[in-house]
Amino acid sequence: MGSAETVETLVQKLAKSTDAAELTELVLSLKTALGHFTRSELAEKIVSNESLVETLFGCLSPDPEHEILVQNSCDILKQLMVIANPVDILTRYGKDMLEGLEQHPLPDVRILVIAQLDRCLETETATELLCNNHSGIILSAIRQHTYPDLSVAKQATRFLIKLAATKSGGELLVERESLEQFQNLIDSTNSRSPVRFRLFETLANLAVVSPELFSKVQASVNLAATLSDLAFDASDPLGNANALEILATLAGTPYGLEAVTGIGVVEKIERLTQELSTNPFSDLLFPGILKFIGKVGVNQLPPQRLSKIVLETVLRADLELSVVSVAIEALSYIGITREGKEFMFKKPETTECFKRARQIIENAPTEYRIRVIDAMTILFGSEEGKQVTLPHWFNILFPQISSLFDLVQLPFPDIRLSSLKFLTAVANLEWAQRHYLRTPGIVEFLTNRDVEPDKECLIAKYKIVCIIADSASAGTILSVENYGRLKIYKDQGPFYAAAQAAVATEGSS
Repeated sequence: MGSAETVETLVQKLAKSTDAAELTELVLSLKTALGHFTRSELAEKIVSNESLVETLFGCLSPDPEHEILVQNSCDILKQLMVIANPVDILTRYGKDMLEGLEQHPLPDVRILVIAQLDRCLETETATELLCNNHSGIILSAIRQHTYPDLSVAKQATRFLIKLAATKSGGELLVERESLEQFQNLIDSTNSRSPVRFRLFETLANLAVVSPELFSKVQASVNLAATLSDLAFDASDPLGNANALEILATLAGTPYGLEAVTGIGVVEKIERLTQELSTNPFSDLLFPGILKFIGKVGVNQLPPQRLSKIVLETVLRADLELSVVSVAIEALSYIGITREGKEFMFKKPETTECFKRARQIIENAPTEYRIRVIDAMTILFGSEEGKQVTLPHWFNILFPQISSLFDLVQLPFPDIRLSSLKFLTAVANLEWAQRHYLRTPGIVEFLTNRDVEPDKECLIAKYKIVCIIADSASAGTILSVENYGRLKIYKDQGPFYAAAQAAVATEGSS
């Protein structure tokens, strides 16, 4: 068994050793010793040990011969940093993190640092500290777009997209120094380079956060026109496909749609669809076209010819499920607006589209089941025109309400979570409540904290309980006893039972 004393002894030996083989052996021993601690024990006895973290950072040697030492040191640091307060880690080790991200030759170290930056976004305090006091790390993260190891580059892109969605992060990324960094990287890469499209993807996700950020990105990079040129350049089909998908991101906001419409992108998409039957790269381009049509539908009904293509695609039996799933996602976006719902409701083939969606949810591989459930969550969670159309479509998707509860009780966290989010989207609708609240065992399931496979599912289920407990209509459907149980659960919080169990366990040891 491990102990704090054993860990401290190993740390002292690590701090004194200079031999690579001995350092590796000590780090492996430390990794084994820490494996005997529970998460709460690590938080209480180990994470606060500053010399441990400092010593492990010291083990991140840039020497290629020390790769095993570095990888195992990264494994331990990841284990500790996930538990530690991100503000404390950033305050104490911000300089080490910048050096690791900027200079270390091994991708393990860079991935470790980006993962910790990602954790900083979990709290407003840590995010503001990162943006206000450690902007150099952000600039380095931007430069990771060009890092040869794709796992590093993609993780940096994901982090920056999440950062862009925060107030302080978005403001930092449109400052002159940040935008100049983006522009310099764009200018230094080949026009068909995947790096350039990753940069455009990050900028597009930054631009759509607000009209103000959009204007600043446009003024610096002229993103919409650049992407339009790339999307319709006949000499680069792969570039066309990438640019179409990023244009779809822009089209998902009113100001982004105005920009791409103003330069003729929608008309070009219409012409492109007319040429698909003779275009040898149509299979490559079609998913991006569908995504673009769908994102236009977030704001307004797309041209009817384009909307009809989406309906037809959902029903085509000759297409891969990957393409059909994209079409269903596009259909869900079109259905967000009142005019989109009215268009769909008037089309007789819409009923068959929901039957196709039901077939995928029931029988397809998990990846596509989740994508279609998520698409339905977007549609049923929309605000406009609920009462006219959604009950009808719901009954097509789930003719037996038990099939929805089979989904939310599956043991696989990914599809279970998606199904819970769908239930959240309809939880406050009285017509939906009359379906699901009358399901035998529903209250017992919702108030049972012990059956959820992970924290996310537990929180998702708690949101459903809160919606029902705050709903006047639910009080007329449920018995007084069951309605009261949900209100008690809401007041206790999602982790009440787990917390009680933890106290009992610690007290008995």
